[in-house]
Amino acid sequence: MTADAESAALRLFEQDPSLRRWFEDSYAYAVFPDVRLGTIGRGEAMGAGSVYELGGLIGTATLRQPAISFQLEGDAGDRYQQVIFFETIEALEDWLFGRTTFDLRTPSTAAGPGAGALARYRNGVMVLTALPDGTTFEADLTGQSFSFTPVED
Repeated sequence: MTADAESAALRLFEQDPSLRRWFEDSYAYAVFPDVRLGTIGRGEAMGAGSVYELGGLIGTATLRQPAISFQLEGDAGDRYQQVIFFETIEALEDWLFGRTTFDLRTPSTAAGPGAGALARYRNGVMVLTALPDGTTFEADLTGQSFSFTPVED
């Protein structure tokens, strides 16, 4: 993992050790350690992340989301972390090639005690969100889009 992605994952493990199984058992995952928000309820969220397949780094990705909306509990500041888990190679490929659509039905699980036990895949994808200070929130993922750049050999 890149240093930022590893640091974000370690913070999530500290909040809920049951999350480790998601990193170990998923086919692939993308870690966005620092998604920055525009103005709350308007604007755009953007973040850079690392993508892993079978535990190995396969590339980087950029997250963009126009006109975001979300529910916050506590003082959120202007950033959050997001991890996307992929259950199968097909789910990863759909995401890599832009065939995955996040909408109001896409569940976002707030990280925190018990999140690892409660989280579930939907259509082969599970999304986990957390704030840097550990405050939990559930994000509306509608309109999120991603670009992927593979690592060069």
